[in-house]
Amino acid sequence: MIAGSRLWLSPQPLLLASGSSTRRDMLMAAGIPVETVKPTVDERALEAPLLSAGESPARIALALALAKASAVSAQQPDRLVLGADQTLACADEAFHKPADRAAAARQIAALAGREHALHSAFALLRGGKVLAKGHQTARLTMRPLTPGLIGSYLDMVGDTAFSSVGGYQIEGIVRRGFVLGHPVAHSRSPLIHGSWLAEHGLAGSYERVDVAPPDLPAFVARLRAGEFTGGNVTVPHKEAMLALVDQATDAARAIGAVNTVWCEGDRICGDNTDVSGFLAHLDATAPGWDGRVGTALVLGAGGAARGIAFGLKGRGIGRIILVNRSHARADELAAALGGSVEAADWARRDALVGDADLVINTTALGMNGQPPLEIDLARLRPGTLVDDIVYVPLQTPLLIEATRRGGVPVDGLGMLLHQAVPGFARWFGVTPTVTPALRARLEADILGH
Repeated sequence: MIAGSRLWLSPQPLLLASGSSTRRDMLMAAGIPVETVKPTVDERALEAPLLSAGESPARIALALALAKASAVSAQQPDRLVLGADQTLACADEAFHKPADRAAAARQIAALAGREHALHSAFALLRGGKVLAKGHQTARLTMRPLTPGLIGSYLDMVGDTAFSSVGGYQIEGIVRRGFVLGHPVAHSRSPLIHGSWLAEHGLAGSYERVDVAPPDLPAFVARLRAGEFTGGNVTVPHKEAMLALVDQATDAARAIGAVNTVWCEGDRICGDNTDVSGFLAHLDATAPGWDGRVGTALVLGAGGAARGIAFGLKGRGIGRIILVNRSHARADELAAALGGSVEAADWARRDALVGDADLVINTTALGMNGQPPLEIDLARLRPGTLVDDIVYVPLQTPLLIEATRRGGVPVDGLGMLLHQAVPGFARWFGVTPTVTPALRARLEADILGH
């Protein structure tokens, strides 16, 4: 064998004393022909006295590599035999090859996000004689991982998860996320998630998927088959997706719509993060707002209004008034949500501004290309929060007028950013942060169009 030359001078392939397909593939990629022979070595029985004697993890790895190579060399003394093994230690705890799926899941979860030492050793023998041996220690940190991602990984790799300690193959999985809609070319979700993937150095992708309503069940079948890790759902599929997922959160069921999906084994789960995104942005913009707001005026009675009213009710807002051009629809939504939610005539919206501590536009009125939102803010009290979920333009006429009258503006871009956080954490195993730099990037993209 000549190092670095990718030449193998022996007339016979190297015997690898291991059942690890990963080690075999690495050697073959280096140009070394390999035959694998699984050695008959009881690793736990060999480790036990070494651990009792206080041997280091590196010495234990070397002893295991020698034992494996010796067992195979005794059977085929004329062949060159390579034995290899690894031991892993984290916070003074030694880890072994997992015996079953549950043990593998516990091991990966224990290592996720933590620094640990991986001790690798090898022994090269012919005729029972040691030609070369050695070991090396690497300090590694596995990225944070969600239980769902660990489960998906174990589903994918099957029994090969038991052939090595640590489950490092999970680090090489490229997870695919998506935003699903029709049309969907306008979505800025890829910019958000792409930025987070780059920031955290994650192997993954996030793409737009345009699917017409009749084709939605076929797309769900692709998701169930493992083509994607999960993704976002936007119009017109939010309500239809609720009926297609296997499990939905309380928020998704209460709102009647799903905007985030992910896989847990062969089950598809759905959530609605519009509510948490709306509330998180309010929390960031006006900390403690829910302790100061007694009355909220919600303009609109569609899907967004339903979610926002549900979130406000959950925060204990004492009076939530829905006004909509169709009074019947506002009445229907108020009856469905119950409690502190009531409906009022659209014609009363100007007068109700004076009663409100929080005014929220949940309609598309005021968006570029849409009719203006007609509302008079003359009765707006200084310090009143005015939230517009529209984010194109960034500063809507409603927010501009509210600022002029001493109100506190809350734009729609923050809601878009914050609602994206829970989904990214589920799909990619890292909880991202909404930063000023990310917001500035989206603002530049919006202004550029």
